[in-house]
Amino acid sequence: MNKLDINLLRVLQILLEELSVTSAANRLHLSQSAVSKHLAKLREIFNDQLFERTSQGLKATPRALELSPQLHLIIQQLEQLTHPRVFEPALSKRQFNIHLLDTAYSLTFPFFMPDLLRKAPNVRLKNKTWNPNSLDALKKCEIEMGRDLIINNVKVY
Repeated sequence: MNKLDINLLRVLQILLEELSVTSAANRLHLSQSAVSKHLAKLREIFNDQLFERTSQGLKATPRALELSPQLHLIIQQLEQLTHPRVFEPALSKRQFNIHLLDTAYSLTFPFFMPDLLRKAPNVRLKNKTWNPNSLDALKKCEIEMGRDLIINNVKVY
C-alpha cells in the first residue's frame, strides 16, 4: 500500500457516512476541492473508484463498503490513542453513536439530554433507529448505546 495519511482514512469514513462531497467537506471543515483531492488519493491507494456519482449523490462501490467496518474500528482505535484516559465531559468532542427503538427516544432523552448538554457541550450524538444490524454493531463496539425493547425490566433485543 502506498503512503497512507491517517487523515485520509477520516475523509473516507465521512464520505461513507455522508455520501456527498459537499456534506463531507462541511463536516471536515474543508473545501469541496480538498475533499475531492483526498478522494483522488484514496482511489489511487485502494486502486478502486470507491464512489460513483448518481443523481442522489455518491454511491459506495463494493470495495468501499467492504472497507467501512474495518475503517470504523481503526479510526476508533486511533481516537482512543489520543483521548485522555479519564473522560472529561466538558472537554470531550467525541461522537457517540446511539441506536434506539423510536419510542425509546422520548422515554430516555428528556432524562439525560439536559444534563449531557450542560456537562458535555461539545459531544455529538449520532442517533439512528434500532435496526436488524444494531445488535451486531453494539457487540462490535461500533455503537456506544442501543436499546430495542424492555419487558418487565428485562432487556430484549
